[in-house]
Amino acid sequence: MKTILIIEDDISIARLIKTYVSFAGYEAAIAPDGELALVMLGEEKYNLVILDLMLPHVDGEMVLETIKKLRLPVIVVSAKSSLVDRVRLLRAGADDYITKPFESADLIARIEAVLRRTERSFGVLEFGDIAMDIDRHVVLKGGREVDITPKEFDLLQYFLENRNKVVKREELSAHVWGQEYLESSRTVEIHVQRLRKKMGLNEELRTVTKVGYILEDKREPK
Repeated sequence: MKTILIIEDDISIARLIKTYVSFAGYEAAIAPDGELALVMLGEEKYNLVILDLMLPHVDGEMVLETIKKLRLPVIVVSAKSSLVDRVRLLRAGADDYITKPFESADLIARIEAVLRRTERSFGVLEFGDIAMDIDRHVVLKGGREVDITPKEFDLLQYFLENRNKVVKREELSAHVWGQEYLESSRTVEIHVQRLRKKMGLNEELRTVTKVGYILEDKREPK
């Protein structure tokens, strides 16, 4: 059973999150402050961390630095909801970001998505006749290597890891480029167009008007 460390100083919220993840089939432990969190991270093994930023003793962003050194996936939970904060924390190493208050279903869905991405990060992702070797940084189509840029590689990986899910342009800009989405730049749109053409995904990689994109894999349930 996978174990989640909940780092949250508000004990009522921490217990609520623990209840959510326990019902979803995970084990959970609680660290009520940053100092204890660092001790627990050094003593036990966890599959994922849920981190509140406003912590006593040791600041949440300092704890985040330690978590990333341990190569653990982390979801930041915060009352800060601005796009600037989300982008900054994603660039700092957070795998996802959810604002308070949140629904249990939303949190569990994010946990499952982050764990899937983490488990797939070392190995091969496949989609039709496309095979992406994460470790070797190689993409094959029909058994032949495709000449792909680093950003196209990151973009394709993100779509493959989030197949059958609508991905917003803002989300792509934050995760792939580490910056806020600026509609005037059209960077995301241009890269998606090139990726479609290069990988032969004109039908599968659809534009969702005024929202973003979805990579449809009809072999998997949506």
